[in-house]
Amino acid sequence: MRKGFILLIIAVFLIFNVGSYVSFAEGPTESNEEEKSLIVNSDEGEMEENPFEGSMVQDLRAVATSPATIDLSWSAIEGATNYEIYQASGPNAEYTLIDTVSSISYTLQNVTPGPVKYYKIRGVQETNEMYLYSQYSQIVSAATSLTAPLNLETAKTTYNSVTLSWSQVIGAKGYEIYAAESANGTFKRVKITSDTTFTHTNLATNKSYFYKIKAYSQDITTYYGPFSNTISAKLSFTAPVNLKVTNKTYNSVSLSWSKVQDAKGYEIWMASAKDGKYTKVISTTSTSYTHKNLATNKTYYHKIRAYTGNPTVYTSYSGAVSSKLSLASPQNFKVAKKTYNSVSLSWSKVQDAKGYEIWMASSKDGKYTKVTSTTSTSYTHKNLATNKTYYYKIRAYTAGSPTVYSSYSGAVSAKLSLASPQNFKIAKKTYNSVSLSWSKVQDAKGYEIWMATSKDGKYTKVTSTTSTSYIHKNLTTNKTYYYKIRSYAGSKPVYSSYSSIVSAKLFVPAPSSLKVSTKTYDSLTLLWGKANEAKGYEVYMSTTKNGKYTKVKSTESTSFKHTKLTTNKTYYYKVRSYVKSGKKTYYSSFTSKVKGKPTLNAVPSVKTSGHVDAIKISWGSVSGANEYRVYRSSSKNGDYKVVKSTTDKSYTDKSVKKRVTYYYKIAAIRKVGKNTYAGPASTITSGITRTVEKPNFSVWTSSETDSSTYAVLLHIENYGSKPLRILSDGALIDNEYEDFDRPLQQIDVDTIEDLEWLEIGAKSDSFIGYRVIGGPTWYDRKSTIIYEFKYDGIEYYGYASSYYGSYYSEKKK
Repeated sequence: MRKGFILLIIAVFLIFNVGSYVSFAEGPTESNEEEKSLIVNSDEGEMEENPFEGSMVQDLRAVATSPATIDLSWSAIEGATNYEIYQASGPNAEYTLIDTVSSISYTLQNVTPGPVKYYKIRGVQETNEMYLYSQYSQIVSAATSLTAPLNLETAKTTYNSVTLSWSQVIGAKGYEIYAAESANGTFKRVKITSDTTFTHTNLATNKSYFYKIKAYSQDITTYYGPFSNTISAKLSFTAPVNLKVTNKTYNSVSLSWSKVQDAKGYEIWMASAKDGKYTKVISTTSTSYTHKNLATNKTYYHKIRAYTGNPTVYTSYSGAVSSKLSLASPQNFKVAKKTYNSVSLSWSKVQDAKGYEIWMASSKDGKYTKVTSTTSTSYTHKNLATNKTYYYKIRAYTAGSPTVYSSYSGAVSAKLSLASPQNFKIAKKTYNSVSLSWSKVQDAKGYEIWMATSKDGKYTKVTSTTSTSYIHKNLTTNKTYYYKIRSYAGSKPVYSSYSSIVSAKLFVPAPSSLKVSTKTYDSLTLLWGKANEAKGYEVYMSTTKNGKYTKVKSTESTSFKHTKLTTNKTYYYKVRSYVKSGKKTYYSSFTSKVKGKPTLNAVPSVKTSGHVDAIKISWGSVSGANEYRVYRSSSKNGDYKVVKSTTDKSYTDKSVKKRVTYYYKIAAIRKVGKNTYAGPASTITSGITRTVEKPNFSVWTSSETDSSTYAVLLHIENYGSKPLRILSDGALIDNEYEDFDRPLQQIDVDTIEDLEWLEIGAKSDSFIGYRVIGGPTWYDRKSTIIYEFKYDGIEYYGYASSYYGSYYSEKKK
């Protein structure tokens, strides 16, 4: 009891006297750094020292990372659960707890740039609802600073103001703007603002201004950042540009120019000489103006200046532009069309012209006389003399009083004539006529055709015609005619010059393309092209090229077959055409000579077909042939030898090896007396023996025993694609006793008559009967019937037994 009371007294003492060192659940309080921390042991009532005694937060650092942030960092204390961060405005000023954190770093946000701040930290350990503290760290300080404003620029200028803009500075409360009239002049503050733009007004025109700014912040005192870069702005009220004459007439000038910023209006000044005295014409707010009622054929000079403000501020003058006023001369004046007695003129419209005067002369530099006045842009001058040259010029005039005239255009000329016909030519000719054609001539009433029998001879008029073609008939064959033509027009005829001369020699056209088209051993067939107007043709022949030719045929056809000729003899031919006019016959020239030789033709349609052990060659007949020779070679381009001469149109070559390819050609032969004529060899054709198809069949025979057999029966089913032929001879063999062996003769199973053979078709079956020769004999299931058969050209022995089965073997030659 006494011990408990003493402990209670000690606890009360600690509460009132040591409270700055020990905190309970109410939370932490400040304590003297030099005093020790104690812990009360409640079980034994004894005081113990704080484990943080001697501990201190180490490596505290403070770094300004931006104009508005400071980063704190420190080393951890073993056992610390939190850290208290204190801040003061001076190293010995009162420190204020600003935050408690569990990490070993901390960032202060929204720090006012400029003033220095001081910081210290201590560790906190929370245990058994008590807070225990380490000693404070060393004191550190840091301060943020403002940056210079960036991107300072002139956003806009007028004739008397400058608008500035820049980027916001972090932590800045505002900005001070300074201005000077030169880069190295005295800068004076002209504005304090919290905005990032500023317009400096009421400035002098045509003057330069220089600007720089700096940011500031405020705590207890004001802190400034560095100045920005310096920029300049020149205020000017510029003279109008792009002044130009946009249009002019004979008594007005239209001007235009570009708009001037801040201009209230524009003054237009005019003079009659570029460097003369200028007089103000007008003031206007527009950017265009038309100066009217000016004198024609005079030059005017204009310049312009802009103005604005109150009092009025003027720009300098623009450059001067000039305009010489006149009524334009008509352009594109030309002869649009002309005939033998008229000229059509045309020209471009002239602005402001009321009309046009057309003047004419008979020479370029001669005296011009006015032809007419017109408001149109074209005119046709009629009733002029043919074969004469006229010269024209034109001028425009206005509707004013007095009348204003343009200068004359350049002169144009037109020589009037009736054109000579063009493209005059021989369109067609026959043995006694000439067809002429030509192009139509403008204004021509008709055409005169003139003819002569020599180019430079006397020409006689053939006819007059309104057409552009003419056929001159009833002329003499084998004669040359010359033609020229002229056109005429008007009631009192006006003639063109003559055309160029064309000529035509009249003759009977010769046949074309004579050739020997076909031939036989005793004939030649000729063909030729039809000759226009020919009534017929004469065919001439010779046995030598340059020998005497004899007429062999007159015909109206374009072909001729000459028969009864000698084989292998050469004949020469030429042909001419003829026409008849009245009782007279006119002949063409002969064709070129052609030659032909009657020969046997090549053997046609040669083909081969392969057999098992032979090759059959067949061919078509050749007229006149009485024999054919078969040539064979083992290679296509090898040496061919005669293997057969025959009067037939086929030959089966049995002297061949199986499955070897042979090459054949056939020649037709004609023998007449002692003479033998051979035709050309046929095309080469190849042949080869074919592969033998093996027999494919099944055999049935009886298995019953018969001790006295007169006949035996087989049933054969042919599965092959070719017929199977059973031959007449056979044998019955007893495999145990030779005495029972007998020869067999094939019989018809219906009539019992002997047969030489019986054929079983492809994919068919049949019963085959044999009679026993030499009397009846023994037959049982072990007996064997031997028979002969032929399949696909090969002969075989067949064996049939109910006991031993069925098989076959090829006959040996």
